Amino acid sequence: MPSLTVVKRPPPRKPNASRGGQLTPQVIMTDRNDRIREIAYFLWLEEGCPEGEAQRHWLAAETIVEAKLREGKRIDEGEPHGEPAGDASTVRGGARAT
Repeated sequence: MPSLTVVKRPPPRKPNASRGGQLTPQVIMTDRNDRIREIAYFLWLEEGCPEGEAQRHWLAAETIVEAKLREGKRIDEGEPHGEPAGDASTVRGGARAT
């Protein structure tokens, strides 16, 4: 009786994925659109599933995604996030110079 040979196949790649693990513009755009779609869906749910508001939800979700991307770039570029540290009259420990 002949034995069966099991051939392992590599896992399927995403259709937009490039070789070498690099992100292509299509992958980045798809990921961005997926995030926008998900956020828009939750905005729609929060508002009680109103009809005819898809474009408004999409635009609001786009604004949220873009704001998060800009915030991430500021952190990556070394800019501090959050409130400003204060003015020049403050010294270490929060005490004001006299």
